[in-house]
Amino acid sequence: KRNQAVATLLVCPLEGVGSKIPGVWINRRGMVRGFGKVQPEPETECFHYASFMLFSNEIWSLLPAGGSNILYDVLEPAIKQGAQVESFRADDLLWFETGNVGDYLSATKRCLEMMVEGSPLGLCARDILNHHAPNYTLRTRWDRCHLISDTAEIPTGLKLNGFAVIGDRAQVAAGASLQDCVVLPDATVASGLHRAEVLI
Repeated sequence: KRNQAVATLLVCPLEGVGSKIPGVWINRRGMVRGFGKVQPEPETECFHYASFMLFSNEIWSLLPAGGSNILYDVLEPAIKQGAQVESFRADDLLWFETGNVGDYLSATKRCLEMMVEGSPLGLCARDILNHHAPNYTLRTRWDRCHLISDTAEIPTGLKLNGFAVIGDRAQVAAGASLQDCVVLPDATVASGLHRAEVLI
């Protein structure tokens, strides 16, 4: 309000933002100068848009008719016309990109590790889990960490290596072996080795 910004975006550091994935380009004063992979002007730095944004009432007059992308179709043209769009940097925010199987599995593994370590974020994750999914049990042993729903149907002697998450009502066949896998709720898993997979 003080700076009469049309919008303020929550941003955080993330490896590969601005090169591998699009980001939010901000200048030294924290003003947003553009979006994407191409640096819009010198002396700007790229951050990840962390999915929270505040708007002024002026945003309603900037929305085009029909569907639109708030970043590219609304805020970017507004910036070019001189509107103020600001950022709020949260450098200690931990963000996981989960748009592909590899990143999703890496994020899952790291969250399980944090819960086992008892770090502040891990304790927060455990509280969320206990509140929203109290029927999941976290089991750890040496370098293994497993989060398994009490409603999952798993055979006696199921081989689990690395990390594993087995969701509600999932059915795992006898003879299956899981290594670094996430089995989604209601999934059916055939026998055999499954490695680094999201099973549906």
